Amino acid sequence: EHLGVLNRSLLPALAGGGFVVVPQYGFLSRIGDSLFDALGEERMADIYPAKSLIDLGIPVAGSSDCPMGPFSPFEGVAGAMARRSSAGLSISPDERIALEQAVDCYVRGGAKAMYHEKFRGALVAGMAADIAVLDRPLEGLSASELPAVRAEMTLVDGAIRHDTGVLIPAR
Repeated sequence: EHLGVLNRSLLPALAGGGFVVVPQYGFLSRIGDSLFDALGEERMADIYPAKSLIDLGIPVAGSSDCPMGPFSPFEGVAGAMARRSSAGLSISPDERIALEQAVDCYVRGGAKAMYHEKFRGALVAGMAADIAVLDRPLEGLSASELPAVRAEMTLVDGAIRHDTGVLIPAR
């Protein structure tokens, strides 16, 4: 499910097998240096693929693997975009994806992984009103800025589940 280390010969089977891959791109920064030490440079090319999966139409659901990984999805989004370890090691840069693709892994990909894609994963009439109101627009942010993004409010099925009070102060 996590596809932490890819055997590229399996890509055709993954593409036609109805699988949803659930990687933890936040691990690239957090443990990328340790992975390099353990696996070596050659195998690092196959760590937590992104672009190759998306290009083949393989559904990808971003995951934090919390509590093992970072809670914030934005660390994972940043990891998928930058693909750098905490020490700055570039990790298979050909697997980088754009902000929109990385966010889509968490939104649509997450819904697909839960078999909820018919009623979650998009903000359209008739689907669940699952909304995150962020402290800033994501558009234009660099990968290094993303981990600082915070949710001011979240709604699940239209009901407020998290509220910092910044948007609607308590009375």
